[in-house]
Amino acid sequence: MILAGAWNAQNSKVVASRAVISALLLLNFGCAPLRNLQPSRPTEIVERVVPPASDEARAYARFARGIVYLRNNELQQAEQSFLEAAELDPSSPEVLLKLASVQMRMRKFQEATQTCLRASNLLPNDPEVHRTLGNIYRHTGELVNAAAEIELAIQLEPDNKAQYEALAAIYYSQNKEEEAIRVYRTMIENDGDDPKAGLLLARALERAERLEEAESELRRVIELAPMNIQSYASMARFKLRRGQPDEAVEVYRGAIARMPKEPHAYLLLGTLYQSLERIDEAIETYQSAIEVDPSTMRAYAALADSYEKKNDMTAAFDAYLAGLRLDPRNIVLRFGLASTYVYAGNRAAAISEFKKVIELAPRWVEAHYSLGILYAAEEEYEEARKQLRLALFLNPDLVPARRHLGSVLAKQGNLSGAIAQYERLVNLDVDRT
Repeated sequence: MILAGAWNAQNSKVVASRAVISALLLLNFGCAPLRNLQPSRPTEIVERVVPPASDEARAYARFARGIVYLRNNELQQAEQSFLEAAELDPSSPEVLLKLASVQMRMRKFQEATQTCLRASNLLPNDPEVHRTLGNIYRHTGELVNAAAEIELAIQLEPDNKAQYEALAAIYYSQNKEEEAIRVYRTMIENDGDDPKAGLLLARALERAERLEEAESELRRVIELAPMNIQSYASMARFKLRRGQPDEAVEVYRGAIARMPKEPHAYLLLGTLYQSLERIDEAIETYQSAIEVDPSTMRAYAALADSYEKKNDMTAAFDAYLAGLRLDPRNIVLRFGLASTYVYAGNRAAAISEFKKVIELAPRWVEAHYSLGILYAAEEEYEEARKQLRLALFLNPDLVPARRHLGSVLAKQGNLSGAIAQYERLVNLDVDRT
């Protein structure tokens, strides 16, 4: 083999060291390392014979070149380099695996399958070989073969969590829900202390309408990881899907009881209150999150949003400004403050804040669009035109911006430009139909 420091046995396990460096220098530059050369005496001529590079060294050079092509997403060149490396060193499964991966990305599935089978003959007990082959079979729709290969990979490497999810996805695509459940149970048998495995199993059980088992598994996960907020979030979402919002609230209250210093728990409960239109409770919960950790910027934005829902603009301004005093460069808070000025009818303040947003995030499309609308309302049509064009440069499919730009151009007397924008709108509608 030529990678990961392992070479063919017949080469006495030569490590990529001075011998490899010498070969690469000979291949690429026709010279040996300087420290291996003896100084010439001026009275004599020393004849040096440069030996040819070995096939393994030449294969390594082509493999390395292929990796560079691959990183640059130059797939055709990468494939050619790996093919040359495989021809020079046909006993390297690492080269074959890379070649198969590239061929799969190029949708050359038949070639990728044959290449990967060659690697499998060299390394029959390598999980990566079976994962790659399983992925190829999945792309070609050979789902039975795909599942068999991933099952082998799991047997060889039971600690690799991604393999279980890949296998379950294959079974789901075949409508084999019970097989997917079996996969997740196997995952738990191999590592029962991993909460993610339990959450995946619970979701699979819910999909199979085995609701009592799903809820039981979610409770087990919470007891297994009582300080993991994701465990509570999964249970709360389960309750909401079952039409039990009050029980979902109790789940988050239980999280707060166990983790009173975790601001994220308060944020989740506040968001749930907002979705249930229990705005006063949402406000109280967001305030608690800020008390627990004043640096929780999301809480200020959520609190301001709750006040806006109550039409309490003064309190909303105060919430945004309180967060910005701690983090003046927070563009989410800055954008929210600018939008609140719009709702309050203070165009000058809104323009000022949107300009600050653009200073912090020059590619924020919504900020350019909002500025364009505000400048148009102030009859500053040239500034409006500039901002709307910038918004469309960043997002050519932003239909409202194109419509407003057409209106602004018409008001500037540029009727041909306005017509061109409206024609673009018509063409967009035609394309979408």
